Amino acid sequence: MYDTDHRSKGVSSAKDRALREELRNRLAQAGCFHPTPWAYSFKIAIVFLTSTLGYIALLTGPDTVVRVAVTLLIAFVSVQAGLIAHDASDGGVTTNGRLATCLRYLLMTFVSALSSSYFRYLHRVHHLTLQRGARGLGTREFAVNPYEIRWLKKLVSFNGSVFAVVTVCLRGLTFKLESLRYVLRHRWNTKVDRVLMTLHTLLWIILPVPFIGVVDTAINYGLVTLLIGPYVGTILILNHEGMSKAQSLSHLSTIERITHTTRNLGQSHWTDFVFGGVNNHIEHHLFPQIPASRLRQARAITKEFCGERDIYYSETGFFRALAEAVKHFRAVPRSRLAAEALS
Repeated sequence: MYDTDHRSKGVSSAKDRALREELRNRLAQAGCFHPTPWAYSFKIAIVFLTSTLGYIALLTGPDTVVRVAVTLLIAFVSVQAGLIAHDASDGGVTTNGRLATCLRYLLMTFVSALSSSYFRYLHRVHHLTLQRGARGLGTREFAVNPYEIRWLKKLVSFNGSVFAVVTVCLRGLTFKLESLRYVLRHRWNTKVDRVLMTLHTLLWIILPVPFIGVVDTAINYGLVTLLIGPYVGTILILNHEGMSKAQSLSHLSTIERITHTTRNLGQSHWTDFVFGGVNNHIEHHLFPQIPASRLRQARAITKEFCGERDIYYSETGFFRALAEAVKHFRAVPRSRLAAEALS
């Protein structure tokens, strides 16, 4: 592992920029920044086609097995829609700003009912925290998100393992509640969010009632929301929890700080598909504008680059990362656990 003790005086900004620019040039020469419009167009088409067919299937009042299968599929494509919107927000889908904005609102706010404005705020602070070693969402020694559902975290903070399971599994629900809280507190700049979240509510909560009744409507939407939780919650925590905290590494270069606070997961094309490419999380944090389909290539180059310079680089399997994350939560004091940042 890279020894950080001798870096106590910090890295000069010029050296930091030079190191990152060298890696950027190597990635650029390999074509890692080239857009992949057809890949994203195909994904977007699949998301809307699957969501539409699944929605229609639920209106027919299917039996329990089919209902669970359909809601599971809708939950999966909802998270995939969010991942595409996430890439659009970072400039990975298109360089056209207006198109990128439309995509992130449509795919995240309308399809997933997660305020794009809220996610953009949360995601921006998250990236800046790692890149600059800043204090994140709060002014304390650990990040505090003022829009999180704190009462739930306090309720399960008596045990780290319980905390991890509950907060991850309910992440779909809490994300939506956080979005609503953010939109209500920022009405002047969330008009698009409010319109699209209203349309989402009409589509999922109001329109199905005449066809399948209130109870089945509630069950369908509740299942989709709950099934989103473990999926999106896992994506959010496994790349960072149990790693070093950025606030304690401000003396390191940007690349070193990110490799010490972030782990890559899996090395298969299947993992890339399920995680939307963000399992290659080190590269995503270094250069967010790299399209998801090129992150695997960027990962190989970055790993080689770090090896040449004796820079610590973390990659592990899914279950080991899960074990490390749970171990982290179990070691965190209860008073701190309730304020632990989850995204």
